[in-house]
Amino acid sequence: MENKTTHKKGETMNNIKFYYNGIKIDNGKLIRCYYNLDVGAVKLYFKDYIAYNALPEDFNLKNDSDAMIDYSEDSSACIFDSNRYYTTARIAGLKVSLKHAKKSIIAEKVRALNNPNHQTFLNIVRKREYHINELNAELNQLQKSIKEKQPHD
Repeated sequence: MENKTTHKKGETMNNIKFYYNGIKIDNGKLIRCYYNLDVGAVKLYFKDYIAYNALPEDFNLKNDSDAMIDYSEDSSACIFDSNRYYTTARIAGLKVSLKHAKKSIIAEKVRALNNPNHQTFLNIVRKREYHINELNAELNQLQKSIKEKQPHD
């Protein structure tokens, strides 16, 4: 999905894409990050240093590092549901969450096979499968809303 925004210095940023492991602006270098999904917000935690002017202003970039006292923290950005990038960021975050949830189910099934108290692990698997169904439902709803907004030829 393409988005356009005007950057601080009058440059135009086209084509902001969200990937499972980061974002790309104008097909530039991958800005690595991971997603944290919350109700009405997607928070991005960047794995590498990121300059304040590297992202559009409405990403709300935050970094409270202080070189004077050797306090360092990774940059983060919060995309709220009123933001134009929210839907595409949410879809990317949901896909990452689904990927990790499916991997954890496989691990729990292996533990269940190798453990005499396998019922406990099977209960965990059932809960995670329910969570996967919730994530899939939200993902399908968001993808459907995007298709409805696109003009038909």
